[in-house]
Amino acid sequence: MRTLAIALLLTLAGALSAADKGTDPYAKAEKGLYVWNASSVKPTPRESNHHAVAANSDGLADRLATFAKLHGFTRVYLFIGSIQWDWESLYKQHRLPEKDKLAETVGMLRKQGIEVHLMWYLNDDANDLSGHERAADLVDCVAEFNKRHKDARIAGLHCDQEPDKLESYAGLTEMFTQMTARNKELKAGLTLGAAFKPLWIRQDWQGSKVFQHLLDSLDTATLMAYSSNPATVKQLATPLLAYADKVGKVVDIAIETGGYNAAPEETFAGQLKADPEKFLTTVGTLAADLSKLKGFDRLVIHAYAQYFNGLYGIDPDANDSDPTELFGPIASDAALPEAKLPDGTEGFVGKVTGTVTQLGRTAFALRVSKVKAATGSSANDADALKGEVIIVRAGADDLHKRWISTLSNDEEVSVEVDTKDRALRIVELSSTQRKAARKAD
Repeated sequence: MRTLAIALLLTLAGALSAADKGTDPYAKAEKGLYVWNASSVKPTPRESNHHAVAANSDGLADRLATFAKLHGFTRVYLFIGSIQWDWESLYKQHRLPEKDKLAETVGMLRKQGIEVHLMWYLNDDANDLSGHERAADLVDCVAEFNKRHKDARIAGLHCDQEPDKLESYAGLTEMFTQMTARNKELKAGLTLGAAFKPLWIRQDWQGSKVFQHLLDSLDTATLMAYSSNPATVKQLATPLLAYADKVGKVVDIAIETGGYNAAPEETFAGQLKADPEKFLTTVGTLAADLSKLKGFDRLVIHAYAQYFNGLYGIDPDANDSDPTELFGPIASDAALPEAKLPDGTEGFVGKVTGTVTQLGRTAFALRVSKVKAATGSSANDADALKGEVIIVRAGADDLHKRWISTLSNDEEVSVEVDTKDRALRIVELSSTQRKAARKAD
């Protein structure tokens, strides 16, 4: 399993090293990450140890920090429980779960440049707003925690209570208003936000749209703009962004990457599984497009465990997902050297042989030692490739990318290529190469 995960990583890893962030739209995009737990098999928090990541059980927080840093996430929404489950034993007494271990986890993430917002909800039943006055005690919990742990300051609280009945909105709004008042009273300086349903963008309540009432009582919001179509994501986001700008606030837009409890048209899970590289490009492009709109803060990905599994074929709580081995070194096309084709080699078709000098996600650098032109090659001077470092890129066949993931530096390879768009691209793999590529799948 570890070999498979590493092979997938070399092909599909979604972020560049710090040196490459300026050239990779996905890596440089300002992004947040929902973290419910570390299992894609049991994504519902109550079915798993929902405090395990916060407590860094079995190094889960270490893995989260490595993953988040690698992929350019600058904020995580870390689930810590609900009022229904934990108020009596914890929040009523102004205590957070696993508070000492949580301090270590938050401090570690902050050192990586990642701010932490604690995610919570009120009751299991989304329309049950009973006990909503207890939520203000969470503000006290975090305020006192931050006073004791200066280097592990929690930046905010993020509520994921999503009712859909009109009679529930008064309680939800009152809950947020009370929390905001407590935040000001304690001078806690927390950013208070919540997950917003797309329904609230359309739904009227007490003379305005539901989302307007709720945003008025909060500092920010994250719209669950769940769709498999980037154009629909932007369409859903537009009214919230416009209103946020009008009232002087900024909001986040979230997309779904898992298949749990989401219809195919509501998630990018299909694209992530079929073509991870394309999905990463989609994220970078979508974030760039949204950043042009006033009121936008960042794109948020839901949710950690399923996203991790979609990229690497392994859960973050698996025994063989140790980040020391799983996350590095990271192959990056942007890190490959610039290598223009020598004069006279344009139009080359045939086989090149040489030594791999550097690997990317979908291409590799090759120091050419031998050249064999094929019939139909129009290069004037194919031998000019000898001794040069060239970039060989994957062609249209998905097996090309998988084969590249099996290569290693200093390995000698021969591959059939042709010239397209002033670059050498693979046109055919040998039977041995195709077999190796399939094993990497």
